[in-house]
Amino acid sequence: MVDEYDNWAKQRSRVLTGAFLYVNHIQPKYKPVGDMKILCLPGAKGHEITKIYDVLGIKRSNIFGVEHHQESFEALRKSNLGIELYHGSLLEVLENAKSQGRSWDIISMDLKSYFTRESRYMIQLIVSDHLLG
Repeated sequence: MVDEYDNWAKQRSRVLTGAFLYVNHIQPKYKPVGDMKILCLPGAKGHEITKIYDVLGIKRSNIFGVEHHQESFEALRKSNLGIELYHGSLLEVLENAKSQGRSWDIISMDLKSYFTRESRYMIQLIVSDHLLG
């Protein structure tokens, strides 16, 4: 049986994501890598953390992970990755970020499906509330 979090497509995606972030954010040195803040959907096993952000040298204390599935959230919490973890939806985080004074240098929305009104709304929040950068 194929592991849904560690199949060849996800592995390749992580390699490409890491390369993209390195070329477009790390290498140009817009900000020291140790100071970069990340918002992501790490998945139940936290592979996005261990296989992308750790490799790039981003501090785990600067990573805000969102997981809405209860079992996946519990697995992440128990793994004690050292990231800030939120149980809920990415939309909830983005809707409340401005009032909480939050912003990130990298926001990984994990859009691997159809572009919906909700995804458009999330992008609108990121732009209008200045949550990126």
